[in-house]
Amino acid sequence: MSAEERAALEAGIRKRAAENFGYAYLTYPMIQAALSRWDPNHPIHDITLMMNSPTVLSIAREIINCPGLVKTDAQASNYRPGNFLTRHIDDGQKLERRAAYTIGFTRQWEPDWGGLLMFVDDKKDISRAYLPRFNTLTVFDGLRLHSVSAVSAFAPVPRLSIVGWFRDDGPGWFGG
Repeated sequence: MSAEERAALEAGIRKRAAENFGYAYLTYPMIQAALSRWDPNHPIHDITLMMNSPTVLSIAREIINCPGLVKTDAQASNYRPGNFLTRHIDDGQKLERRAAYTIGFTRQWEPDWGGLLMFVDDKKDISRAYLPRFNTLTVFDGLRLHSVSAVSAFAPVPRLSIVGWFRDDGPGWFGG
């Protein structure tokens, strides 16, 4: 992409974000990658399979009280300085998303670095915010308005996580 095309793309992202519709971060669609056999033997595929294992699905059913849960959607995310996700809800195309989750993979993240998972109330106040803690699973109602605050320019490492939804639509991804 030329410098002019990149500048236009970034200007469009900033404009949409100012109107509360925007995001900028890197993502790797784990389900699509596994089903399409991208990057054979990459260890991320083991995480994809584990997140859709009978054990994890059983635990998720208990946590969110959803006996019809059949699969876990997953994507790896990488938020670098300046990256963000504006406030939104995770309703899905058919309201199939029963709960959202994040798993943090960055060690010793500091609050001043941004990248917080924030919940917004009806008055547009932050009602709760979570630090992306290493090796921590956060499960929440994706229908609650939420965002990820911008990662600060001085964050020395990226905010790495796996995010997704516990779903109750169709058969499992891997034949289950």
